[in-house]
Amino acid sequence: VLNVPNAKKHPKFNREVDEKYIHHRGWAAQKGSEGATHQTRCILSVPICSPFRGGKALASLQLRNKIAASGVLMDKSPVFRTDDLAFLQHFATEAASVFEYAVRQQEAHETRLQLGQARYAVTALMQISKTLCGGIDLDDLFPLVVSECIGMMSCERATLFLSKEDDKGNKMLWSKIATGVPPIAVPLKETSIAGSTVMKRVVNNIADVYNDPRFDPTFDRKNGFRTRSVLCMPIIDTMDDVCIGCLQVLNKKDRYDRSEGVVFNKTDEELAANFCSVVAIAVSFATSKSRADGSISLAYNVGSEQRGSNG
Repeated sequence: VLNVPNAKKHPKFNREVDEKYIHHRGWAAQKGSEGATHQTRCILSVPICSPFRGGKALASLQLRNKIAASGVLMDKSPVFRTDDLAFLQHFATEAASVFEYAVRQQEAHETRLQLGQARYAVTALMQISKTLCGGIDLDDLFPLVVSECIGMMSCERATLFLSKEDDKGNKMLWSKIATGVPPIAVPLKETSIAGSTVMKRVVNNIADVYNDPRFDPTFDRKNGFRTRSVLCMPIIDTMDDVCIGCLQVLNKKDRYDRSEGVVFNKTDEELAANFCSVVAIAVSFATSKSRADGSISLAYNVGSEQRGSNG
């Protein structure tokens, strides 16, 4: 419980917050003081504690700027009294059950969302595995991986990068498909988020990518997109113990499809890791299939030339 008669002298008082949310043209302004402000003078704050969780605090209830009985707002007085504190504590006690119910409803809703996400993840992994067993080319695999990832991770965009060398022998990160944009190829460097993920084989989970010096905002400016949160997961080929690429997902969304201020959590990291394990097998299988088809085609062409020369 805090009863602060002079808020500005209290060590925990935040002047910046008070200025940011200041009530311009407030009660005093309505009384004729043009341009007057309703800054915080005094504060009375009590916790709202759960009656079922060992008194755990659920919220706090705060009153500011006691008004005199006459209705006149004064500079230094009045302040909150003992009877104000008793009333507020009683109110907080009565409100605790309502807050407890609201918290439990929220927790139940979050649990349902997590179960739904888990079911979607299992379905997506089964779909990838089923498609893999039927034999698939990279051209067909990439769109499936990206579309399933967006639904499973509740994000706005996803990009699947594979590591390869270009014609000059430079190591590149190549994207067969990036949702909403054409295929791209970028140099494999530790100075980029994707490059760091692949070369160091680490997970990069970034809440606000514009605070990360490795982020290049050129893509955003060019496409009118706003990248906020990023989760970049390495794709490891466990058979050869090499990192063959990474899966990068952008802008985690909440249940209202809002991405601002929403970040990827540990559950998202676990889902992405499991997803990348399946993707690694699929990419390895599709690459091997492509090489085998190429070898068969080459052998057929050589055989045809030899038969032609003998004929």
